[in-house]
Amino acid sequence: MKAKSFMTLRLLFLLLTFSVNSIAQDTERAFRPRRLLLKWNPLTLFDTESMIQPGLEYFLSSRTAVQVEAGYGPLSLDRLSLFKQGKLDERQAWRVRSEFRFYRRPGTKMGRYWALEGFFMTVNGLKSVFISTFEGGRDEPVAFPIHKCVVGGHLKMGIQQAFGRKNNSRSPSRFLYDVYAGLGLRHEHVFAETVSGIRYLHPVGGQFFDVYRPTNSLSPSVTLGVKVAYSFGKSQR
Repeated sequence: MKAKSFMTLRLLFLLLTFSVNSIAQDTERAFRPRRLLLKWNPLTLFDTESMIQPGLEYFLSSRTAVQVEAGYGPLSLDRLSLFKQGKLDERQAWRVRSEFRFYRRPGTKMGRYWALEGFFMTVNGLKSVFISTFEGGRDEPVAFPIHKCVVGGHLKMGIQQAFGRKNNSRSPSRFLYDVYAGLGLRHEHVFAETVSGIRYLHPVGGQFFDVYRPTNSLSPSVTLGVKVAYSFGKSQR
């Protein structure tokens, strides 16, 4: 009787081990296909600092992920910006964003999520202004080197869904969209180098949308966006 009981327990143990391994393998297979997403934010082309900004989202577990974006904005993209006032004659801009995400539903890599984001941006260029010489009544153009640096962060909420098919489909689309909104803080420092003993000041009357007016301040920040993404590998469950 003892031998039979031992054999029975051993058989049950083997069956349990096999079941656990099978579940783990199935979970791993379900997890792998959507572990890496290639993303792009088209709205950065029309931002105050127009940029091309691709990104990657990598899933650490069934609910958590990290996302990194890197953007570059040459002068040729500046004409796409919605804010034309105060633009630079020459410009190079860089931006880096990174965030940690927590998805409410495990295992799907889609649905609602919360995210904590940090970002850094730097812009360098030349800005021409007219300086009155008081000699002959003429204004002379002077080009000031402008340096802009922005550091900040947001607490975001959003939703990521597949295009064209329901999230519970056995074969969802590899293309996804990501819609988000967030609130946070940003510190902005804009300064101009002195040229020929002349200090660049914001023009009298000012330009409200001059994104290069000299400043060194902390202010609230709002972020809104839509991204498109492509999932590598087969979309299996």
